[in-house]
Amino acid sequence: MAELRSSMLKLFSFLFFLLCFVTLRVSSCGISTHIDIGHQAINWFKDTRNNTDYREIILRHQDAFIGGNPYPDAMYSGLCFKGKFHAVAEDTHWAPFINATVRYIRKKYPKPWDQETEKLVAFTLGFVSHQVADVTWHSLGIDQGFLTTMGDVNFFGSFPAAHSIGDPGGDMVASFEGDTRNITASINEWYVPSGDLEDIYLEYYGEKKIDKNEIELCTALLLLGWVGEHIGGAKLFSKYSKTSPFLMEDLHSYFQGGVADMAAWSVLLWHKTIDMLEHGTDVCVIPHSPLFISCNKSDSATASSRRQLDKKLKNPGTVTPAEILKLADFSNINMKQTKRGTYFSLSESLHEKMLKSKSLSRDCHGSQNCHLKVMSNENSADKRALLMSAEYSSSVPYARLGWSLAYGNFNGQNISLVIGAPGYGTPGNSQHGRVYLVTGDADSGLPDKDLDLDVSANTILDGIVENGRFGTALAVVDFNKDGVNDLAVSAPATGANDLQYTGTVYIFFGTKGEGLNPHPSVAIYGNGTYYNLGTSLLGTDIDGDGFKDLIIGSPYAPEGGPQRGSVAIFLAKTHIQPGLDLSVHNADWMALGEQNYSWFGYSMTVTKESGKIVLLVGAPTFRLCANKDCSYSKDDVQSVGRVYLFHPNLSTQPMATITGHKTFMKLGTSLSVGKPYNNSEDILAISAATLSFEGHLVDVEDMPVSFTQSGAIYLVNSTKVLQSGSDISLNDLQYTAIFEGDRSYGRFGWSLDFTDVNHDGITDLVFSAPFRTEDITEELKGAEEGGLYVFYGGTSFPLGNATRGCKEVEPCPGEKASNVMKSSEERSRMGTTFLNIPNARSSGSTLIVSSPRSSYKAFHSGSVHVVQHASQMAVV
Repeated sequence: MAELRSSMLKLFSFLFFLLCFVTLRVSSCGISTHIDIGHQAINWFKDTRNNTDYREIILRHQDAFIGGNPYPDAMYSGLCFKGKFHAVAEDTHWAPFINATVRYIRKKYPKPWDQETEKLVAFTLGFVSHQVADVTWHSLGIDQGFLTTMGDVNFFGSFPAAHSIGDPGGDMVASFEGDTRNITASINEWYVPSGDLEDIYLEYYGEKKIDKNEIELCTALLLLGWVGEHIGGAKLFSKYSKTSPFLMEDLHSYFQGGVADMAAWSVLLWHKTIDMLEHGTDVCVIPHSPLFISCNKSDSATASSRRQLDKKLKNPGTVTPAEILKLADFSNINMKQTKRGTYFSLSESLHEKMLKSKSLSRDCHGSQNCHLKVMSNENSADKRALLMSAEYSSSVPYARLGWSLAYGNFNGQNISLVIGAPGYGTPGNSQHGRVYLVTGDADSGLPDKDLDLDVSANTILDGIVENGRFGTALAVVDFNKDGVNDLAVSAPATGANDLQYTGTVYIFFGTKGEGLNPHPSVAIYGNGTYYNLGTSLLGTDIDGDGFKDLIIGSPYAPEGGPQRGSVAIFLAKTHIQPGLDLSVHNADWMALGEQNYSWFGYSMTVTKESGKIVLLVGAPTFRLCANKDCSYSKDDVQSVGRVYLFHPNLSTQPMATITGHKTFMKLGTSLSVGKPYNNSEDILAISAATLSFEGHLVDVEDMPVSFTQSGAIYLVNSTKVLQSGSDISLNDLQYTAIFEGDRSYGRFGWSLDFTDVNHDGITDLVFSAPFRTEDITEELKGAEEGGLYVFYGGTSFPLGNATRGCKEVEPCPGEKASNVMKSSEERSRMGTTFLNIPNARSSGSTLIVSSPRSSYKAFHSGSVHVVQHASQMAVV
């Protein structure tokens, strides 16, 4: 038998390289992505039944669990016996296979379980995660899953086009971002219960369709694919990212079918699978789709599941890049059989390659070497340096600390920094989200020492709904007009467990001398499925009465069409009492998006023009339609973006609009208004965070360089835009200045603000590039360290093309900026959000800069940097 297996491996190795230039079909969002999903889900999973701790089973048998994560795809490949078992792979993706596996375990291996049965259970939970993830990723039986939305936003409404890029591209992005680099078990050994699987398939089909040896060989091919992704996937990152900004930006966070959502659904389906393992499959209704399995009468998915009972869904498959498969061969796979299963491990040489690729990453876990670095340029008129004084962090993996930031005075005495961590969760309470308050001293400001916020925060607010992602957005308001700041916190994924994603905004009243109420005083609810109320929030005085009102942006809201978006204004009122529940349609003013999938409400800011409040709203995925009815056409110009200017006290119709003109530029990603030239003119800063353009390597004969999705910020005179009273193309608008990025995929202008950093009375321009990679080749070392740039306002504030005329690489924002902040921690996305807190008692302010994917304390737990002027720190 060993000789036969060896011969078959050699044959497969030959076929493997013979066909390595052929594009192969497999079904899933990808090997790396599925392993990442499973690993995230473990962090939020807890289930103990009848003295069986299922979380511990997964942790004890990581080899089997990880082997199960990608397993349903093992037989899809054309190299797996020339596609002979494609139908077997298809069946392995659906709920009836869970049913068959659970029945087999209960019949053949009653408790107490031995080690190999525990491995079978861990493997089962691994492939269960795969099944439910594929459903939300591919939008199978649901609307607005990841690939469907990707098609609508980036591929002229074509699911097949999005699918051909999304499945392999998701893995390449995950590899580039190192999302499985800390899962050491995944590169040491896999276990697959091949003998048990042979018997399960026999019972499932009533005849032998596949045997143990065939399962082993097809799994070996899957493992080789994983090795190839691990070693070479990052090098293919740009091939896929350039075709879809949505893939790169929203892979992890998109509300339905993003990695975090797929992990949440993995946990939910694990509980139902365990219901069946403990009590039998008869306790559940098991339709074709695993997403709609219902195990109790109150299960909210029951109605949907009944609609799915007779609907035969099918996985559409995907394209795996042949370049990945060329990186290994079967002679590098070792297999060791047991009575019931097979262990797969890598040859010593291949294992060393895997470890070498991992060593190219800079591991910053707990390292002081990866703190923020701040550089001041000689050309800055203000010579005072900015220095990092502290870093606030969380030790909870995937918390995404710093996803949102705000500050306010909630007790009438001291300023508090507010930090959102929407991914925060604990075993048994997935992604409920958390908000931290760090209160500063009236004299010295915020604490200037590193803090673990789960231990040292002055106040902690926890989300009350599992998977609601409480803390996604924050706003400081005075909702009850009592003169003390209140805090608005959004949980836009409220209802995720019911496939509703309606969203809720909670308002916590502040009280003089006491602080925030620990429980929500007011709740505002979204209106219907996929509303995702409160993806963005803004607190500002919109009616001029001196009290901050609440503005709620919901870019995915189905107001008139899918993901058109909405913006709702709730005015501060004296009669509001705690305990009030409101609908978004109770708003005092409301404007709706005009185009499907345009994401109206993604960004918001306000200014004054001739004494009147002007509300500006961004819709960054607005497209220029070729057809009059705006139906999809290959002649559309996609994701150009549009900015709307409203007088909310007068009308819900915009006074003017500014529309982008280039594919994927996403005009309106971020907005701000200020006076950086120290005159009376209001300047509107609009980012086009994924604009592509040509630059140059100045010292290499002025060689042209393409900066793909690098990003830019346009400065325009907002008064002139309003005076035009029309729809203006950015291409026809004379801009005051433009700031361009210096790295492809950097997303320069992801977040921007006009704010007075150096406390001289003139607004400065601050903008970030959280996706920026320091290595300009994007292949040697590092990824997505991020960056933040400060241009001081005043007489030296630039006009025209502010980042050209460079020494080496053009554009050169780092060379031209007054101050530059960079992180040495790769994949931390420093600068995702930031804010500036003025210090009334000193000649400066405090910059707060977030890195929500920092792994400083725990994997992707996030951190927040506190940056001050050196003169301030000396005073303190």
